[in-house]
Amino acid sequence: MLLIAILVFTLIGCGFGILTGLIPGIHVNNVAHMVLVSETAIIGLATMVFGWAEPNMQDLIIIISSLIIGTVVTHTFLDFIPSVFLGAPDGDTALSVLPGHRMMMAGRGFEAVKCSVTGSFGAMIFCLILLVPLRLFIGQPVNAYANLESFIHLVLLCVSAFLILGESARAREEFNFNDVEMTGFVMSGAVGAGDCAHEGMALPEIDGMEPDRKEMVAVQGVVENVLDDEGNSGDDNDDNNNGQTSIVLRDNKNKKKINVRLHKWNTRVPEIGDEVVVMGQVTARVTWKDHMLKRGMALGIFVLSGILGMVLLSPSGLVGQNLYFIRFASSDTGIIFLFPMFTGLFGLSTLLLSLKDKPAIPEQEVDDVKVNVSPRRQLKSIMSGCLASVSSLFPGISSAIATMIAVNLHGDRDSEGEGGQPPKKNNIGGRRNKSQNKSIKNEKKDETSEFIISVSSVNTSVGIFNLLALFIIMKSRSGAMKAVEAIMGSNITPWAPISNVPLELASLLFAALIASIVALWLTLKFGRIFAKNFSKINYQKMVLGVIIFLIVMIAIFSGVLGLAILGITTFMGFIPPLVGVKRVHLMGSLVVPVILYFL
Repeated sequence: MLLIAILVFTLIGCGFGILTGLIPGIHVNNVAHMVLVSETAIIGLATMVFGWAEPNMQDLIIIISSLIIGTVVTHTFLDFIPSVFLGAPDGDTALSVLPGHRMMMAGRGFEAVKCSVTGSFGAMIFCLILLVPLRLFIGQPVNAYANLESFIHLVLLCVSAFLILGESARAREEFNFNDVEMTGFVMSGAVGAGDCAHEGMALPEIDGMEPDRKEMVAVQGVVENVLDDEGNSGDDNDDNNNGQTSIVLRDNKNKKKINVRLHKWNTRVPEIGDEVVVMGQVTARVTWKDHMLKRGMALGIFVLSGILGMVLLSPSGLVGQNLYFIRFASSDTGIIFLFPMFTGLFGLSTLLLSLKDKPAIPEQEVDDVKVNVSPRRQLKSIMSGCLASVSSLFPGISSAIATMIAVNLHGDRDSEGEGGQPPKKNNIGGRRNKSQNKSIKNEKKDETSEFIISVSSVNTSVGIFNLLALFIIMKSRSGAMKAVEAIMGSNITPWAPISNVPLELASLLFAALIASIVALWLTLKFGRIFAKNFSKINYQKMVLGVIIFLIVMIAIFSGVLGLAILGITTFMGFIPPLVGVKRVHLMGSLVVPVILYFL
Protein backbone atom coordinates (compact mmCIF):
# COMPACT_ATOMS: atom_id res chain seq x y z
CA MET A 1 0.00 0.00 0.00
CA LEU A 2 2.77 2.42 0.94
CA LEU A 3 4.41 2.17 -2.49
CA ILE A 4 1.08 2.81 -4.24
CA ALA A 5 0.39 5.84 -2.06
CA ILE A 6 3.90 7.18 -2.65
CA LEU A 7 3.38 6.72 -6.39
CA VAL A 8 0.06 8.62 -6.36
CA PHE A 9 1.31 11.56 -4.30
CA THR A 10 4.57 11.69 -6.28
CA LEU A 11 2.51 12.10 -9.45
CA ILE A 12 0.55 14.90 -7.76
CA GLY A 13 3.91 16.49 -6.94
CA CYS A 14 4.91 16.15 -10.60
CA GLY A 15 1.83 18.19 -11.49
CA PHE A 16 2.98 20.98 -9.16
CA GLY A 17 6.47 20.64 -10.66
CA ILE A 18 5.04 21.43 -14.10
CA LEU A 19 3.77 24.76 -12.76
CA THR A 20 6.94 25.68 -10.88
CA GLY A 21 9.20 24.57 -13.73
CA LEU A 22 7.42 26.29 -16.62
CA ILE A 23 6.18 29.49 -14.96
CA PRO A 24 8.98 31.88 -13.91
CA GLY A 25 8.44 33.26 -10.44
CA ILE A 26 6.56 30.29 -8.99
CA HIS A 27 9.24 28.51 -7.00
CA VAL A 28 9.24 24.99 -5.61
CA ASN A 29 9.64 26.49 -2.14
CA ASN A 30 6.19 28.06 -2.52
CA VAL A 31 4.67 24.63 -3.06
CA ALA A 32 6.65 23.18 -0.14
CA HIS A 33 5.39 25.97 2.12
CA MET A 34 1.83 25.39 0.90
CA VAL A 35 2.11 21.66 1.67
CA LEU A 36 3.52 22.43 5.10
CA VAL A 37 0.69 24.77 6.10
CA SER A 38 -1.86 22.34 4.62
CA GLU A 39 -0.37 19.29 6.30
CA THR A 40 -3.51 18.46 8.30
CA ALA A 41 -5.76 18.66 5.24
CA ILE A 42 -3.39 16.51 3.14
CA ILE A 43 -3.16 13.90 5.91
CA GLY A 44 -6.96 13.82 5.94
CA LEU A 45 -7.00 13.32 2.16
CA ALA A 46 -4.43 10.52 2.33
CA THR A 47 -6.35 8.85 5.18
CA MET A 48 -9.58 9.04 3.22
CA VAL A 49 -8.07 7.60 0.02
CA PHE A 50 -5.90 4.92 1.63
CA GLY A 51 -7.79 4.40 4.88
CA TRP A 52 -8.59 0.83 3.83
CA ALA A 53 -4.90 -0.02 4.39
CA GLU A 54 -4.90 1.55 7.89
CA PRO A 55 -1.71 3.63 7.41
CA ASN A 56 0.12 4.73 10.54
CA MET A 57 1.46 8.24 11.12
CA GLN A 58 4.91 7.31 9.79
CA ASP A 59 3.36 6.14 6.52
CA LEU A 60 1.29 9.34 6.21
CA ILE A 61 4.34 11.52 6.80
CA ILE A 62 6.27 9.68 4.08
CA ILE A 63 3.30 10.02 1.69
CA ILE A 64 3.08 13.78 2.20
CA SER A 65 6.84 14.21 1.86
CA SER A 66 6.79 12.27 -1.43
CA LEU A 67 4.58 15.03 -2.85
CA ILE A 68 7.32 17.58 -2.14
CA ILE A 69 10.03 15.31 -3.58
CA GLY A 70 7.98 14.83 -6.74
CA THR A 71 7.69 18.60 -7.11
CA VAL A 72 11.41 19.19 -6.52
CA VAL A 73 12.63 16.59 -9.01
CA THR A 74 10.14 17.55 -11.75
CA HIS A 75 11.05 21.20 -11.28
CA THR A 76 14.76 20.47 -11.87
CA PHE A 77 13.90 18.89 -15.23
CA LEU A 78 11.36 21.39 -16.54
CA ASP A 79 12.86 24.69 -15.41
CA PHE A 80 15.37 24.48 -18.25
CA ILE A 81 12.64 25.05 -20.85
CA PRO A 82 11.90 28.70 -19.92
CA SER A 83 15.63 29.44 -19.79
CA VAL A 84 16.01 28.21 -23.38
CA PHE A 85 12.90 29.63 -25.03
CA LEU A 86 12.17 32.63 -22.82
CA GLY A 87 15.54 33.52 -21.33
CA ALA A 88 13.96 33.53 -17.86
CA PRO A 89 16.36 32.00 -15.31
CA ASP A 90 16.25 31.15 -11.67
CA GLY A 91 19.34 30.57 -9.55
CA ASP A 92 19.59 26.94 -10.65
CA THR A 93 19.61 27.61 -14.41
CA ALA A 94 21.16 31.08 -14.63
CA LEU A 95 24.39 29.94 -16.31
CA SER A 96 22.54 27.83 -18.88
CA VAL A 97 20.53 30.75 -20.25
CA LEU A 98 23.09 31.94 -22.78
CA PRO A 99 24.14 28.60 -24.36
CA GLY A 100 20.55 27.29 -24.36
CA HIS A 101 19.08 30.51 -25.76
CA ARG A 102 21.74 30.63 -28.48
CA MET A 103 20.98 27.05 -29.47
CA MET A 104 17.32 28.03 -29.80
CA MET A 105 18.30 30.94 -32.06
CA ALA A 106 20.22 28.45 -34.20
CA GLY A 107 17.15 26.20 -34.56
CA ARG A 108 18.45 23.74 -31.97
CA GLY A 109 16.16 24.52 -29.03
CA PHE A 110 14.78 20.98 -28.79
CA GLU A 111 18.30 19.57 -28.95
CA ALA A 112 19.18 21.80 -25.98
CA VAL A 113 16.18 20.37 -24.11
CA LYS A 114 17.37 16.84 -24.89
CA CYS A 115 20.83 17.70 -23.59
CA SER A 116 19.25 18.98 -20.39
CA VAL A 117 17.17 15.82 -19.98
CA THR A 118 20.30 13.73 -20.53
CA GLY A 119 22.10 15.61 -17.78
CA SER A 120 19.20 15.54 -15.32
CA PHE A 121 18.25 11.88 -15.71
CA GLY A 122 21.89 10.82 -15.86
CA ALA A 123 22.45 12.71 -12.61
CA MET A 124 19.57 10.85 -10.96
CA ILE A 125 21.09 7.47 -11.86
CA PHE A 126 24.61 8.53 -10.91
CA CYS A 127 23.41 9.92 -7.57
CA LEU A 128 21.79 6.58 -6.74
CA ILE A 129 25.07 4.84 -7.59
CA LEU A 130 26.93 7.26 -5.32
CA LEU A 131 24.65 6.72 -2.33
CA VAL A 132 26.88 4.38 -0.33
CA PRO A 133 30.24 5.99 -1.28
CA LEU A 134 28.83 9.42 -0.44
CA ARG A 135 27.47 8.20 2.90
CA LEU A 136 30.90 6.80 3.78
CA PHE A 137 32.64 9.97 2.65
CA ILE A 138 30.36 12.55 4.27
CA GLY A 139 29.60 10.56 7.42
CA GLN A 140 31.46 7.82 9.22
CA PRO A 141 34.25 6.80 8.79
CA VAL A 142 35.71 9.69 6.70
CA ASN A 143 33.61 12.49 8.24
CA ALA A 144 34.44 14.83 5.35
CA TYR A 145 31.64 17.21 6.26
CA ALA A 146 32.94 17.85 9.75
CA ASN A 147 36.56 18.06 8.57
CA LEU A 148 36.04 20.28 5.52
CA GLU A 149 33.27 22.63 6.59
CA SER A 150 35.68 25.24 7.91
CA PHE A 151 37.67 25.24 4.62
CA ILE A 152 34.83 25.66 2.13
CA HIS A 153 35.59 29.37 1.67
CA LEU A 154 39.07 28.44 0.44
CA VAL A 155 37.55 26.15 -2.18
CA LEU A 156 35.28 28.96 -3.38
CA LEU A 157 38.21 31.38 -3.50
CA CYS A 158 40.16 28.91 -5.67
CA VAL A 159 37.18 28.35 -7.99
CA SER A 160 36.66 32.09 -8.37
CA ALA A 161 40.36 32.67 -9.02
CA PHE A 162 40.43 29.98 -11.72
CA LEU A 163 37.43 31.55 -13.45
CA ILE A 164 38.93 35.02 -13.38
CA LEU A 165 42.40 33.89 -14.49
CA GLY A 166 40.72 31.86 -17.23
CA GLU A 167 39.80 35.09 -19.02
CA SER A 168 42.08 35.81 -21.96
CA ALA A 169 42.18 38.60 -24.51
CA ARG A 170 41.28 37.83 -28.11
CA ALA A 171 41.66 39.68 -31.35
CA ARG A 172 38.77 41.89 -32.34
CA GLU A 173 36.59 41.05 -35.31
CA GLU A 174 37.47 44.42 -36.83
CA PHE A 175 41.23 44.22 -36.66
CA ASN A 176 44.15 46.26 -37.91
CA PHE A 177 47.83 45.62 -38.39
CA ASN A 178 48.53 45.56 -34.66
CA ASP A 179 45.84 42.99 -33.78
CA VAL A 180 46.98 39.85 -35.63
CA GLU A 181 50.09 38.28 -37.04
CA MET A 182 50.99 35.30 -39.15
CA THR A 183 53.66 32.70 -38.48
CA GLY A 184 54.95 30.76 -41.47
CA PHE A 185 57.39 30.22 -44.35
CA VAL A 186 58.25 32.20 -47.45
CA MET A 187 57.70 29.80 -50.34
CA SER A 188 60.48 29.73 -52.92
CA GLY A 189 59.63 29.88 -56.60
CA ALA A 190 55.86 30.18 -56.09
CA VAL A 191 53.99 32.22 -58.70
CA GLY A 192 50.79 32.60 -56.71
CA ALA A 193 49.15 31.41 -53.53
CA GLY A 194 47.22 28.78 -55.46
CA ASP A 195 50.36 27.25 -56.86
CA CYS A 196 51.64 26.12 -53.45
CA ALA A 197 48.38 25.42 -51.67
CA HIS A 198 47.29 21.83 -51.33
CA GLU A 199 43.68 20.75 -51.78
CA GLY A 200 41.42 22.14 -49.06
CA MET A 201 43.80 24.92 -47.98
CA ALA A 202 42.20 28.32 -47.42
CA LEU A 203 43.40 31.10 -49.74
CA PRO A 204 42.23 34.33 -48.10
CA GLU A 205 43.20 37.86 -48.99
CA ILE A 206 44.94 39.81 -46.25
CA ASP A 207 41.75 41.67 -45.29
CA GLY A 208 40.02 38.29 -45.02
CA MET A 209 42.38 36.86 -42.44
CA GLU A 210 40.70 35.29 -39.43
CA PRO A 211 42.59 35.16 -36.12
CA ASP A 212 43.25 31.80 -34.46
CA ARG A 213 42.55 29.70 -37.54
CA LYS A 214 43.45 26.07 -36.95
CA GLU A 215 44.26 25.31 -40.58
CA MET A 216 47.16 26.46 -42.76
CA VAL A 217 46.64 29.35 -45.16
CA ALA A 218 48.62 30.62 -48.14
CA VAL A 219 48.80 34.40 -48.71
CA GLN A 220 50.37 36.39 -51.54
CA GLY A 221 51.66 39.94 -51.18
CA VAL A 222 54.54 42.39 -51.47
CA VAL A 223 57.18 42.75 -48.74
CA GLU A 224 56.88 46.32 -47.44
CA ASN A 225 59.39 45.99 -44.63
CA VAL A 226 61.76 43.52 -42.96
CA LEU A 227 62.16 43.61 -39.18
CA ASP A 228 64.77 42.03 -36.95
CA ASP A 229 64.14 40.45 -33.55
CA GLU A 230 64.14 43.90 -31.90
CA GLY A 231 61.65 45.33 -34.38
CA ASN A 232 64.25 47.42 -36.24
CA SER A 233 63.49 48.12 -39.86
CA GLY A 234 65.79 47.19 -42.70
CA ASP A 235 66.41 44.73 -45.52
CA ASP A 236 69.96 43.74 -44.55
CA ASN A 237 69.00 40.76 -42.40
CA ASP A 238 71.08 37.62 -42.71
CA ASP A 239 69.80 35.14 -45.25
CA ASN A 240 70.12 32.26 -42.80
CA ASN A 241 67.48 33.82 -40.42
CA ASN A 242 68.07 33.28 -36.72
CA GLY A 243 64.39 32.68 -36.06
CA GLN A 244 63.16 36.16 -35.10
CA THR A 245 62.94 37.92 -38.48
CA SER A 246 59.57 39.30 -39.46
CA ILE A 247 58.25 40.83 -42.64
CA VAL A 248 55.40 43.23 -43.27
CA LEU A 249 53.30 41.85 -46.11
CA ARG A 250 51.04 44.14 -48.15
CA ASP A 251 48.22 43.11 -50.44
CA ASN A 252 48.54 45.10 -53.70
CA LYS A 253 44.81 44.89 -54.30
CA ASN A 254 43.47 46.58 -51.14
CA LYS A 255 46.70 47.79 -49.49
CA LYS A 256 45.99 45.82 -46.29
CA LYS A 257 48.99 44.70 -44.24
CA ILE A 258 49.89 41.85 -41.91
CA ASN A 259 53.00 41.11 -39.89
CA VAL A 260 54.54 37.70 -40.70
CA ARG A 261 56.94 36.12 -38.20
CA LEU A 262 59.19 33.74 -40.10
CA HIS A 263 59.97 30.32 -38.67
CA LYS A 264 63.57 29.87 -37.58
CA TRP A 265 64.06 27.17 -40.22
CA ASN A 266 62.77 29.43 -42.97
CA THR A 267 65.32 29.09 -45.80
CA ARG A 268 64.84 32.51 -47.29
CA VAL A 269 64.51 36.06 -45.95
CA PRO A 270 63.02 38.22 -48.71
CA GLU A 271 63.97 41.79 -49.51
CA ILE A 272 61.74 44.84 -49.48
CA GLY A 273 59.70 44.97 -52.67
CA ASP A 274 59.75 41.22 -53.32
CA GLU A 275 56.43 39.64 -54.21
CA VAL A 276 56.19 36.46 -52.16
CA VAL A 277 53.80 33.75 -51.04
CA VAL A 278 53.71 32.91 -47.33
CA MET A 279 52.26 29.70 -45.94
CA GLY A 280 51.38 29.51 -42.25
CA GLN A 281 48.83 30.18 -39.51
CA VAL A 282 47.17 33.40 -38.40
CA THR A 283 47.09 34.13 -34.66
CA ALA A 284 45.80 36.96 -32.54
CA ARG A 285 48.49 39.33 -31.37
CA VAL A 286 47.82 39.98 -27.72
CA THR A 287 50.20 40.91 -24.92
CA TRP A 288 50.23 40.15 -21.22
CA LYS A 289 48.79 43.63 -20.69
CA ASP A 290 45.73 42.66 -22.78
CA HIS A 291 45.24 39.53 -20.68
CA MET A 292 45.66 41.41 -17.40
CA LEU A 293 43.17 44.06 -18.52
CA LYS A 294 40.57 41.39 -19.31
CA ARG A 295 41.16 39.63 -15.98
CA GLY A 296 41.03 42.95 -14.16
CA MET A 297 37.61 43.65 -15.66
CA ALA A 298 36.44 40.16 -14.67
CA LEU A 299 37.66 40.75 -11.11
CA GLY A 300 35.90 44.11 -11.00
CA ILE A 301 32.61 42.54 -12.10
CA PHE A 302 33.03 39.74 -9.57
CA VAL A 303 33.64 42.19 -6.73
CA LEU A 304 30.86 44.55 -7.84
CA SER A 305 28.31 41.73 -8.01
CA GLY A 306 29.62 40.47 -4.67
CA ILE A 307 28.92 43.82 -3.05
CA LEU A 308 25.41 43.67 -4.48
CA GLY A 309 24.92 40.19 -3.04
CA MET A 310 26.18 41.29 0.37
CA VAL A 311 23.68 44.15 0.44
CA LEU A 312 20.75 42.01 -0.68
CA LEU A 313 21.45 38.86 1.32
CA SER A 314 22.60 40.41 4.58
CA PRO A 315 20.03 40.43 7.40
CA SER A 316 18.10 43.67 7.30
CA GLY A 317 14.66 45.13 7.68
CA LEU A 318 14.20 45.57 3.91
CA VAL A 319 11.74 42.67 3.64
CA GLY A 320 9.55 44.10 6.38
CA GLN A 321 9.49 47.51 4.66
CA ASN A 322 8.57 46.08 1.26
CA LEU A 323 5.41 47.21 -0.53
CA TYR A 324 3.31 44.77 -2.57
CA PHE A 325 0.95 45.63 -5.41
CA ILE A 326 -1.02 42.49 -4.60
CA ARG A 327 -1.15 41.16 -1.05
CA PHE A 328 0.81 38.02 -1.85
CA ALA A 329 3.73 38.65 0.44
CA SER A 330 6.39 36.00 0.80
CA SER A 331 9.01 35.77 3.52
CA ASP A 332 11.14 33.52 1.29
CA THR A 333 14.37 35.36 0.51
CA GLY A 334 14.67 33.30 -2.66
CA ILE A 335 11.54 35.00 -3.98
CA ILE A 336 12.10 38.49 -2.58
CA PHE A 337 15.77 38.81 -3.57
CA LEU A 338 17.10 35.98 -5.73
CA PHE A 339 14.34 35.85 -8.34
CA PRO A 340 14.67 39.53 -9.40
CA MET A 341 18.46 39.44 -8.96
CA PHE A 342 19.03 36.50 -11.30
CA THR A 343 16.36 37.71 -13.72
CA GLY A 344 18.17 41.04 -14.02
CA LEU A 345 21.72 39.68 -14.16
CA PHE A 346 21.13 36.84 -16.62
CA GLY A 347 17.62 37.12 -18.07
CA LEU A 348 16.33 40.64 -18.67
CA SER A 349 19.73 42.04 -19.65
CA THR A 350 20.16 39.27 -22.25
CA LEU A 351 16.68 39.84 -23.65
CA LEU A 352 17.14 43.60 -23.94
CA LEU A 353 20.48 43.18 -25.73
CA SER A 354 18.87 40.73 -28.15
CA LEU A 355 16.27 43.32 -29.17
CA LYS A 356 18.85 45.34 -31.09
CA ASP A 357 19.62 42.40 -33.40
CA LYS A 358 16.01 41.92 -34.55
CA PRO A 359 16.51 38.26 -35.47
CA ALA A 360 13.77 36.01 -36.74
CA ILE A 361 13.25 32.86 -34.70
CA PRO A 362 14.38 30.00 -36.94
CA GLU A 363 12.28 26.92 -37.36
CA GLN A 364 13.26 24.47 -34.66
CA GLU A 365 14.40 20.96 -35.49
CA VAL A 366 12.19 18.45 -33.68
CA ASP A 367 12.39 15.29 -35.79
CA ASP A 368 15.24 12.81 -35.37
CA VAL A 369 17.06 15.19 -33.02
CA LYS A 370 19.96 13.56 -31.20
CA VAL A 371 22.39 14.67 -28.54
CA ASN A 372 25.57 15.11 -30.58
CA VAL A 373 27.92 14.19 -27.77
CA SER A 374 29.70 10.88 -27.45
CA PRO A 375 28.65 8.64 -24.53
CA ARG A 376 32.07 9.12 -22.95
CA ARG A 377 31.74 12.92 -23.04
CA GLN A 378 28.16 12.71 -21.76
CA LEU A 379 29.33 10.62 -18.82
CA LYS A 380 32.15 13.06 -18.09
CA SER A 381 29.72 16.00 -18.10
CA ILE A 382 27.27 14.20 -15.81
CA MET A 383 29.99 13.06 -13.42
CA SER A 384 31.53 16.53 -13.17
CA GLY A 385 28.11 17.98 -12.36
CA CYS A 386 27.36 15.36 -9.72
CA LEU A 387 30.76 15.60 -8.06
CA ALA A 388 30.53 19.39 -7.95
CA SER A 389 27.07 19.07 -6.39
CA VAL A 390 28.53 17.35 -3.34
CA SER A 391 29.61 20.84 -2.28
CA SER A 392 25.92 21.73 -1.83
CA LEU A 393 25.96 19.68 1.39
CA PHE A 394 27.89 22.52 3.00
CA PRO A 395 26.02 25.59 4.25
CA GLY A 396 25.61 28.47 1.82
CA ILE A 397 26.54 26.44 -1.29
CA SER A 398 23.63 26.68 -3.72
CA SER A 399 23.24 24.84 -7.02
CA ALA A 400 24.37 28.01 -8.81
CA ILE A 401 27.70 27.94 -6.94
CA ALA A 402 27.96 24.18 -7.51
CA THR A 403 27.56 24.92 -11.23
CA MET A 404 30.60 27.20 -11.10
CA ILE A 405 32.59 24.35 -9.57
CA ALA A 406 31.34 21.98 -12.28
CA VAL A 407 32.52 24.41 -14.96
CA ASN A 408 36.02 24.17 -13.51
CA LEU A 409 35.93 20.40 -13.09
CA HIS A 410 34.74 19.81 -16.64
CA GLY A 411 36.79 22.55 -18.27
CA ASP A 412 33.76 23.94 -20.11
CA ARG A 413 34.44 26.90 -22.33
CA ASP A 414 30.93 27.67 -23.49
CA SER A 415 29.40 29.44 -20.54
CA GLU A 416 29.88 32.48 -22.70
CA GLY A 417 31.19 31.02 -25.92
CA GLU A 418 29.61 31.05 -29.33
CA GLY A 419 28.59 27.45 -29.57
CA GLY A 420 25.14 27.17 -31.06
CA GLN A 421 25.23 30.42 -32.97
CA PRO A 422 24.75 30.46 -36.67
CA PRO A 423 27.88 31.43 -38.58
CA LYS A 424 28.53 35.15 -38.57
CA LYS A 425 29.09 37.15 -41.68
CA ASN A 426 31.95 39.59 -41.25
CA ASN A 427 34.96 40.92 -43.00
CA ILE A 428 37.42 38.53 -41.38
CA GLY A 429 36.04 35.24 -42.63
CA GLY A 430 38.50 33.73 -45.05
CA ARG A 431 37.38 30.92 -47.30
CA ARG A 432 37.08 27.46 -45.77
CA ASN A 433 36.16 24.27 -47.45
CA LYS A 434 33.07 22.35 -46.34
CA SER A 435 34.93 19.81 -44.22
CA GLN A 436 36.72 22.55 -42.28
CA ASN A 437 33.48 24.44 -41.63
CA LYS A 438 31.79 21.25 -40.49
CA SER A 439 34.64 20.30 -38.17
CA ILE A 440 34.76 23.68 -36.40
CA LYS A 441 30.98 23.92 -36.20
CA ASN A 442 30.69 20.44 -34.68
CA GLU A 443 33.39 21.24 -32.13
CA LYS A 444 31.42 24.27 -30.92
CA LYS A 445 28.20 22.24 -30.87
CA ASP A 446 29.82 19.62 -28.67
CA GLU A 447 31.12 22.22 -26.22
CA THR A 448 27.68 23.82 -25.88
CA SER A 449 25.89 20.49 -25.49
CA GLU A 450 28.37 19.27 -22.87
CA PHE A 451 28.00 22.50 -20.92
CA ILE A 452 24.21 22.15 -20.80
CA ILE A 453 24.46 18.49 -19.77
CA SER A 454 26.82 19.44 -16.95
CA VAL A 455 24.67 22.34 -15.70
CA SER A 456 21.50 20.23 -15.78
CA SER A 457 23.17 17.39 -13.88
CA VAL A 458 24.10 19.89 -11.16
CA ASN A 459 20.51 21.11 -10.94
CA THR A 460 19.04 17.65 -10.35
CA SER A 461 21.83 16.15 -8.25
CA VAL A 462 21.72 19.09 -5.83
CA GLY A 463 18.07 18.25 -5.13
CA ILE A 464 18.96 14.62 -4.38
CA PHE A 465 21.99 15.49 -2.26
CA ASN A 466 19.86 17.93 -0.24
CA LEU A 467 17.61 14.99 0.58
CA LEU A 468 20.61 12.87 1.59
CA ALA A 469 21.92 15.67 3.80
CA LEU A 470 18.74 15.40 5.84
CA PHE A 471 19.58 11.81 6.78
CA ILE A 472 23.41 11.90 6.82
CA ILE A 473 24.29 15.17 8.56
CA MET A 474 20.73 15.82 9.82
CA LYS A 475 20.59 19.29 8.23
CA SER A 476 18.26 20.79 5.62
CA ARG A 477 19.92 22.66 2.75
CA SER A 478 16.91 24.09 0.88
CA GLY A 479 13.46 25.49 1.50
CA ALA A 480 11.85 22.30 0.25
CA MET A 481 13.95 20.13 2.57
CA LYS A 482 13.13 22.43 5.48
CA ALA A 483 9.48 21.67 4.81
CA VAL A 484 10.21 17.91 4.72
CA GLU A 485 12.16 18.25 7.96
CA ALA A 486 9.26 20.10 9.60
CA ILE A 487 6.73 17.49 8.41
CA MET A 488 8.80 14.51 9.58
CA GLY A 489 9.93 16.03 12.85
CA SER A 490 11.25 13.36 15.18
CA ASN A 491 10.61 10.65 12.54
CA ILE A 492 13.87 11.52 10.77
CA THR A 493 16.26 8.67 11.48
CA PRO A 494 19.99 9.14 10.79
CA TRP A 495 21.53 6.76 8.29
CA ALA A 496 23.80 4.89 10.67
CA PRO A 497 25.20 2.33 10.53
CA ILE A 498 25.71 2.00 6.76
CA SER A 499 23.60 -1.17 6.56
CA ASN A 500 20.60 0.45 8.25
CA VAL A 501 18.97 2.59 5.55
CA PRO A 502 16.03 4.51 7.06
CA LEU A 503 12.60 3.64 5.65
CA GLU A 504 11.89 7.34 5.11
CA LEU A 505 15.04 7.82 3.02
CA ALA A 506 14.46 4.68 0.93
CA SER A 507 10.83 5.70 0.30
CA LEU A 508 11.69 9.25 -0.74
CA LEU A 509 14.48 8.04 -3.04
CA PHE A 510 11.92 5.74 -4.66
CA ALA A 511 9.66 8.79 -5.10
CA ALA A 512 12.56 10.74 -6.64
CA LEU A 513 13.27 7.95 -9.14
CA ILE A 514 9.60 7.74 -10.17
CA ALA A 515 9.43 11.53 -10.51
CA SER A 516 12.56 11.58 -12.69
CA ILE A 517 11.07 9.02 -15.09
CA VAL A 518 7.83 11.01 -15.33
CA ALA A 519 9.72 14.31 -15.62
CA LEU A 520 11.86 12.94 -18.45
CA TRP A 521 8.72 12.29 -20.50
CA LEU A 522 7.14 15.61 -19.49
CA THR A 523 10.23 17.63 -20.40
CA LEU A 524 10.52 16.07 -23.85
CA LYS A 525 6.77 16.54 -24.39
CA PHE A 526 6.68 20.21 -23.39
CA GLY A 527 10.04 20.86 -25.07
CA ARG A 528 8.67 19.53 -28.36
CA ILE A 529 5.53 21.67 -28.00
CA PHE A 530 7.59 24.79 -27.36
CA ALA A 531 9.98 24.02 -30.23
CA LYS A 532 7.23 23.31 -32.78
CA ASN A 533 5.35 26.52 -32.13
CA PHE A 534 8.09 28.95 -31.22
CA SER A 535 9.22 29.76 -34.76
CA LYS A 536 5.72 31.06 -35.55
CA ILE A 537 6.18 33.86 -33.06
CA ASN A 538 7.56 37.30 -33.95
CA TYR A 539 10.81 37.49 -32.00
CA GLN A 540 10.56 41.17 -31.18
CA LYS A 541 7.02 40.86 -29.88
CA MET A 542 7.88 37.66 -28.03
CA VAL A 543 10.85 39.27 -26.24
CA LEU A 544 8.79 42.31 -25.29
CA GLY A 545 6.04 40.01 -24.04
CA VAL A 546 8.50 38.00 -21.94
CA ILE A 547 10.02 41.18 -20.51
CA ILE A 548 6.58 42.46 -19.49
CA PHE A 549 5.69 39.04 -18.07
CA LEU A 550 8.85 38.91 -15.96
CA ILE A 551 8.30 42.42 -14.66
CA VAL A 552 4.72 41.56 -13.71
CA MET A 553 5.80 38.34 -11.97
CA ILE A 554 8.44 40.18 -9.99
CA ALA A 555 5.94 42.89 -9.05
CA ILE A 556 3.53 40.21 -7.78
CA PHE A 557 6.00 38.05 -5.88
CA SER A 558 8.70 40.56 -4.89
CA GLY A 559 6.87 43.88 -4.76
CA VAL A 560 8.45 47.31 -5.10
CA LEU A 561 11.72 46.07 -3.62
CA GLY A 562 11.93 43.37 -6.27
CA LEU A 563 11.41 45.91 -9.07
CA ALA A 564 14.21 48.07 -7.66
CA ILE A 565 16.53 45.05 -7.52
CA LEU A 566 15.53 44.12 -11.08
CA GLY A 567 16.46 47.57 -12.38
CA ILE A 568 19.87 47.62 -10.68
CA THR A 569 20.83 44.08 -11.66
CA THR A 570 19.68 44.53 -15.26
CA PHE A 571 22.13 47.39 -15.75
CA MET A 572 24.82 45.30 -14.06
CA GLY A 573 24.02 42.42 -16.43
CA PHE A 574 24.89 44.65 -19.40
CA ILE A 575 28.48 45.07 -18.26
CA PRO A 576 30.06 41.64 -19.05
CA PRO A 577 29.00 41.41 -22.72
CA LEU A 578 29.87 45.06 -23.31
CA VAL A 579 33.41 44.69 -21.95
CA GLY A 580 33.87 41.18 -23.37
CA VAL A 581 34.06 38.92 -20.30
CA LYS A 582 31.96 35.95 -19.22
CA ARG A 583 28.76 36.53 -17.25
CA VAL A 584 29.70 33.71 -14.89
CA HIS A 585 31.63 36.32 -12.88
CA LEU A 586 28.27 37.81 -11.89
CA MET A 587 27.90 34.75 -9.66
CA GLY A 588 30.04 36.71 -7.25
CA SER A 589 26.66 37.94 -5.99
CA LEU A 590 26.34 34.58 -4.22
CA VAL A 591 29.96 33.50 -3.86
CA VAL A 592 31.24 36.59 -2.04
CA PRO A 593 28.57 36.49 0.72
CA VAL A 594 29.25 32.78 1.27
CA ILE A 595 33.01 33.34 1.48
CA LEU A 596 32.51 36.13 4.00
CA TYR A 597 30.13 33.92 5.98
CA PHE A 598 32.89 31.36 6.54
CA LEU A 599 35.65 33.84 7.31
